[in-house]
Amino acid sequence: NIYTQWLSTAAVIYKKSKIKNIKFNSKFGAYAYLEDLDFSYKVSKRGMLMVLANSIYHTDNEVNRNQFMFGIKEINNRIIFVKNNKLNTLRFIIGYFLLTIKNLSGIFYLNFGNFSRGIGNLVSCINLRKL
Repeated sequence: NIYTQWLSTAAVIYKKSKIKNIKFNSKFGAYAYLEDLDFSYKVSKRGMLMVLANSIYHTDNEVNRNQFMFGIKEINNRIIFVKNNKLNTLRFIIGYFLLTIKNLSGIFYLNFGNFSRGIGNLVSCINLRKL
């Protein structure tokens, strides 16, 4: 068992009093990316969250999204999370740069999915001004 600051909301149990008046942020989009991070991070401000070692989770839900679109979504939603939670913008920019370089380097390993994701990361840089 380990304490954490956020959880995937796919398989969690919360006390009703801890989630009262906390809503999912619709800016992340339908079945998006990081909406669970944002929600559970807010809940963690009201009490401790724990991952139980014996937990088991399985889902058949799949998101049909290509790597390019995911590259855009992962950065845009991180921008929303950083801004909404007033986190360190410089650290985000450094992480953004490193993630984009990592994804773009996929071309050297013939990993065209990661390369396409990196191109999506680059396209999303136009939204950095929202920080």
